[in-house]
Amino acid sequence: MRFFGFSEKLISFYQKVLEAPLNISPATDGAEPKGPKTRRRGVPMAHATEKFIGELVLFVMDIVVDQESGLLLYRLHDDLFLAGGPSDCAKAWTAMQGFAKVMGLEFNAHKTGSVCLVDEGKPRDPAIESILPKGPVGIGHLLLDPKSGEWIINQRQVNVHVAQLGKQLAACDSILSWVQTWNSCIGRFFSHTFGEPAFCFGTKHIDSVLETYQRMQASLFSASDGHDSGNSEAAEPGNVVQYLKAKMKERFGFTDIPNAFIFLPSQLGGLGVRNPIVSLQMFREDLSDNYESPQAVIKKWLAAEEEQYAVARKAFYEHATVDDRLGRPRHLHRDQVDYTQARDATRAALGDAALATFFSYEEFGRWRGAMSWVLPDCYRQLTATPKMVEPGLDADVTVALSALGLLARDRPGQAAAAETRWALQMFCDELRGAYGGLRLVDEKYLTLGILTMMRSKAVRWNMVL
Repeated sequence: MRFFGFSEKLISFYQKVLEAPLNISPATDGAEPKGPKTRRRGVPMAHATEKFIGELVLFVMDIVVDQESGLLLYRLHDDLFLAGGPSDCAKAWTAMQGFAKVMGLEFNAHKTGSVCLVDEGKPRDPAIESILPKGPVGIGHLLLDPKSGEWIINQRQVNVHVAQLGKQLAACDSILSWVQTWNSCIGRFFSHTFGEPAFCFGTKHIDSVLETYQRMQASLFSASDGHDSGNSEAAEPGNVVQYLKAKMKERFGFTDIPNAFIFLPSQLGGLGVRNPIVSLQMFREDLSDNYESPQAVIKKWLAAEEEQYAVARKAFYEHATVDDRLGRPRHLHRDQVDYTQARDATRAALGDAALATFFSYEEFGRWRGAMSWVLPDCYRQLTATPKMVEPGLDADVTVALSALGLLARDRPGQAAAAETRWALQMFCDELRGAYGGLRLVDEKYLTLGILTMMRSKAVRWNMVL
């Protein structure tokens, strides 16, 4: 902190906070008091002090990586990622290890690894690979496949989390707390750790996530879905709807429960159970219609770059003399640059031989990361998220959603709102026939205040990452 210019008064304050004297001697009669001991156990978590000092330390590591390798160090909380050429990554990793040694820090070896992707037929460099850390590369529930270069779902890790989710759901003492736990874990945690749909992942990623959700439900409800659970092998794979209906029948004796009650939000009298499969199917439809493989996108980008190079090379040789080439952009900055002086300085620095030869395509593409106007479009196309292709809404469904504030398609919580729109449109005919409208319960009988209070209690998700 002193190096970064903080005052001695502020440094003294942090030292007193982080090295507080605490008297932990037992307060018993006749015991010899031992006096206070200085607490030196690092920085308490989840405070502004932790974020400030942590960022101050890691900022230096960002600079070290940039200076030693020219790479960016991507940080997501306490997860660090490098992406680049093998030699650059090796330089960056060596610099990070040196920084950690100086600062007295340690990397978590169990979460550290590397993947070196090379084109088929090209040799690997054993010397560089020996420098890089051993182990898989993953984020959330995704693993980078070293053979295909694709991100795949870590099914082993998913199974551990599903077992943990099953324990937490079994500990719920009410239907509402069960739904809250389900929505928190399935609707938020797993949807984030599986990765968002993107054009660079394609439909293969969405299909694997859908299959994983189906396996999760089969694992959670196979022996408790309302079938005979005495023989778990004979029980059919269940789902969340069958499970909740069976529980409500067991506890309250209800037998004729519509599916709409499971998925509609509490404002319409339902339980508001999240169904992430619905939003994934909406994403998949747009991907199927507009998908272009990453290889094809990159090939088009390279073709556009080659065309750009050919146009520039042709324009260069169309100007026969060096003076013509140096004076060509004069009209762009006529009043700002002395081109006579600039021309003479350029000729003196490069010489007529270099000025008479257009540079190679390799040199042209060397600075594409900073100068290319085609590459950013390629990047944005690959990292873009597909749109949700939602069903058309009936007039009364539109009115009901508008009253709930769920009609806008660009609001926060897009997936949850899209699931509600799908559910209301899906079950609107059933609701009109059985209830005479789109509400399961009259609004004046809804205990929304109590439900809001119950759902304001955060769900503690025991992660095992």
